[in-house]
Amino acid sequence: MKNSIASILVIAALAIFWWYIDPTLWADTGASDSKMKSVKELRVDRDQYVAAIEKSNEIELARKGLLDKFNSVPVGDQDKLLKLLPDHIDSVRLIIDVNSVAASYGLSLKNLTVGDQNASGGIVTGAASAAFGPSDAPYAAMPLQFSISGPYTGFRSFLKDMEQSLRLADISEIHFTAADGGEYTYGLTINTYRLK
Repeated sequence: MKNSIASILVIAALAIFWWYIDPTLWADTGASDSKMKSVKELRVDRDQYVAAIEKSNEIELARKGLLDKFNSVPVGDQDKLLKLLPDHIDSVRLIIDVNSVAASYGLSLKNLTVGDQNASGGIVTGAASAAFGPSDAPYAAMPLQFSISGPYTGFRSFLKDMEQSLRLADISEIHFTAADGGEYTYGLTINTYRLK
């Protein structure tokens, strides 16, 4: 009798192991709910989470190191860096800066247009700029299109100041129109940049 009870208990233990414990430990259930996953799947999930935490810690250390490097730069130089390549462009401040440079040489700005540049090189403003899709570049260009009226010597001095300006900008287009009396009209498109 003792042998038969022991045999039944061993068979019951093997059956429980075969139908419940083994699938709970090692089966690939494919369940999305963690309560329904096997121990093997939970270990894989744990390993993925541990790897993600380690990667997050590496990124945090790199960010802290870069922030420490940036903070070690003197405040005046930080301002210059942010002016050189800002993370956003204040279009009103940009227009005021360009206008003040032009005014210092007796030039007057007209027909200002600020916006993103489309594939054909024209200015796109508003929601139409997003229709061409995202760019993989780490920076974005913002064109400023305007015309200037004034003497040629003032225009040359204006271009020299724009060239030596701390703001990263390039002139992509210039159009000349001559007028009587030594006054000229110059159409310009200036691209300035920002970090994405």
